[in-house]
Amino acid sequence: MVLIDGHPMMVTMAGEGAAPFSQQYPYQTDAPILMEDLGDYTDRNAKVAANRTAEWMHGVGRILNAAIDASLVIRRFEELDRVPWHALAPLEQCDEHYWRLPAGVPTFPLSFRLIADRA
Repeated sequence: MVLIDGHPMMVTMAGEGAAPFSQQYPYQTDAPILMEDLGDYTDRNAKVAANRTAEWMHGVGRILNAAIDASLVIRRFEELDRVPWHALAPLEQCDEHYWRLPAGVPTFPLSFRLIADRA
């Protein structure tokens, strides 16, 4: 099994504006965060009828422990400097499929890759 998703640190950052980034959301929550955005995460200009979402923030520890609790054997966990969608406005497209932080901006993980097998 391979899971690639937005890194919890990246998800805390404000989605609009220019670098430097500011933390807009908590790293981890038990209650949902209600958001109302235009478009969707792949196209901010998309016409979407229902723009309100409820999201829960999960830190790396919670993600790894959920995999362990599901009896998965973690083979590898990597934090990546790129993400396969235009997740934050200041990100720059670095190839056909990925975006990353602009040169000179302090780095933080944008996504992660978890590789696991059933026990």
